[in-house]
Amino acid sequence: MENVILYSSAGLSELMVAVPEPKAGLLGSYSWQWKETPGIRVENAGSFPAPNPTASFDHVTLYKLSLTTQAAVQEFNMVQPITPMGPLVQGRASMIAHPVSTTYFVHATLPVGGVDKTPLCIAVPENSGSTGYAWRIQDKSGSGLQIATQTYSPQTSMVGTPGTQVFFCTATEPGANTFRLELIGPSGGAPVSQVVVAFTATK
Repeated sequence: MENVILYSSAGLSELMVAVPEPKAGLLGSYSWQWKETPGIRVENAGSFPAPNPTASFDHVTLYKLSLTTQAAVQEFNMVQPITPMGPLVQGRASMIAHPVSTTYFVHATLPVGGVDKTPLCIAVPENSGSTGYAWRIQDKSGSGLQIATQTYSPQTSMVGTPGTQVFFCTATEPGANTFRLELIGPSGGAPVSQVVVAFTATK
């Protein structure tokens, strides 16, 4: 299985979640379940080819979560019909509307080293070259928490088009892991957007 990608977009009331989808017709394959949640509307926003397709999946589906109240929590799970022991991956996205800043809370439970040795990915818009806004990691803690980052350029020739910065998150030991991403403006000061990430690494 390829990476689980959580994509936090700019905006006070929307969150984009991108997940790898299995190939059609695979016996015993997994699927994603979205719990119906008052205050959050989940919409399929389309799909695109997986950057690194495998024998299990070849595309990624993008879901848009829209907040219709002040605050709500959306749960989503990866399940496999032939596995009676519960979800393979569990996640929650907590959304809180605020008139000034935007904060996204991402919760997930993953095995040590990631799912099939692939990390949890937090992807955020990146346009520091032309706007001066940049993401930084704050309050990093956990049992062997490891975070790597990479920036992907947009597939366009238009100047100033934002790219995507991806934070790859894994843990080397079981336990709770937390960190916060802050989007800081060119003049510094308080962050204009935050992504708070908490994931539990299991054996």
